[in-house]
Amino acid sequence: MKKEVIKYELSHDGKKIKKGKLKLYIPNIKGLSKYIEELPNKIGIEESIFVLNMLNFHFIFPADDIFLDKNIKYEELQYMLKQKENSNTISIKYDDLIYKSLLNDRIFKINMTSEEYEDFRVMILNEISDIKNEYSDLFDRELIKLKKQQNIIKRMKLALKNKEFIQFKKKLITETIQNINKDAITLDSKKAEYKFYEKACELIEKYDEDKYYELIKDVTDYLNKEYEECNKFQEYKEECEYINSGKGMEQKFDILIWICSNMSPRAEALDAMRLDATYIYDQILNNYYRLEYKKIRHKMTYEEKRLFQLFFFGRKAFLYKVPIFTQFMKSFFDANNELIFSGLILKNSNPNYKEDNNELKRKWYEFLNMYSIGIKNYNIIEKIEDPSKIKTIIKNEFNEEDSKILECVLENYSYDIIKATFNKDEEYINELVKELQQEIRSDSSNEIIKQKN
Repeated sequence: MKKEVIKYELSHDGKKIKKGKLKLYIPNIKGLSKYIEELPNKIGIEESIFVLNMLNFHFIFPADDIFLDKNIKYEELQYMLKQKENSNTISIKYDDLIYKSLLNDRIFKINMTSEEYEDFRVMILNEISDIKNEYSDLFDRELIKLKKQQNIIKRMKLALKNKEFIQFKKKLITETIQNINKDAITLDSKKAEYKFYEKACELIEKYDEDKYYELIKDVTDYLNKEYEECNKFQEYKEECEYINSGKGMEQKFDILIWICSNMSPRAEALDAMRLDATYIYDQILNNYYRLEYKKIRHKMTYEEKRLFQLFFFGRKAFLYKVPIFTQFMKSFFDANNELIFSGLILKNSNPNYKEDNNELKRKWYEFLNMYSIGIKNYNIIEKIEDPSKIKTIIKNEFNEEDSKILECVLENYSYDIIKATFNKDEEYINELVKELQQEIRSDSSNEIIKQKN
């Protein structure tokens, strides 16, 4: 286990009262793979297969876009802290603070019962497993053919590159599954336009014979059109026959329930799956680090134990995410590292611990209020592949003041800071960003033309 020495110094009323050093024990992440491999011995085969499949789903479809997990710059956070201190208010109840701060403002409306969602989850995991197996077998067969065509020397070279082949295969399979998912979401979006789910729900609440048969015709036409184009209509023949078989009211209501379950958009359910998978991954990490802690806690001082727990233990206050891997928490650590030591870690050795601890709690509540505001404009130009090239565009295409404003946007400063610094309103900054995006697209198009020529 790796160890890093952290030096600290406490002061009170401008006077140094204590200094020292602690060891931060860092578990070997490679041990996590072994821990996951041994899961069947700990939780049973069926449960471990489900966990492993959900972990695989997490790595293919991470929930990064659902979480507001960004590391706000220290200077910006300090500015916001100061502004918040002046207002002396806390706007959100504590119970809602974490969710408001760490999760995007999205409400998941899954048009399924819990049983239907579980069936949907099993179906998705099975489809991914089938695709993985199919492409893995195909890749392996082609590799065997390639090896047979080579002489002994080249075969040896290929054997040495086996790890590269495995990595390439994983990447290929992941990209294939992601592309299939994009196509499914596109199809799902088309389905949403017809509002089959909403119409079926309305009929369940207030039945109308004419509207019922109109809905049945629309759903049947949709299935005929979509799945004939995919050459898969035969697979849905039974469904078409079923939705057109309603005689009595009981049958018709069963059909309406079927439409609610099977013709509703699934994007929200997939997002819920991504959150479930992320939660499982975080729990696996959390359990692993707690086991590692038990192995080495006898070597630690009291303060070192508290430091390890703060960094590696997932808690409800962090949505059970491991803080050391959470940019959200790093933002708070960076801005308050001295206070964290004096008001949390050094409980037994800081004479002013109670006072510092209360101050730390206040800062934490305020941070949770500010965080979602601080990253409001974080994603505007976040996905730029070459930031240095963007800076060149800014320098060449914009005047001096506008260049400085755009550089602040690139550096992820909040609009509040930019507006105060340059005395510009939000509309002006947005227009500048739009102009920059147009220049970026134009520059990219020119590059493509040059490459073709």
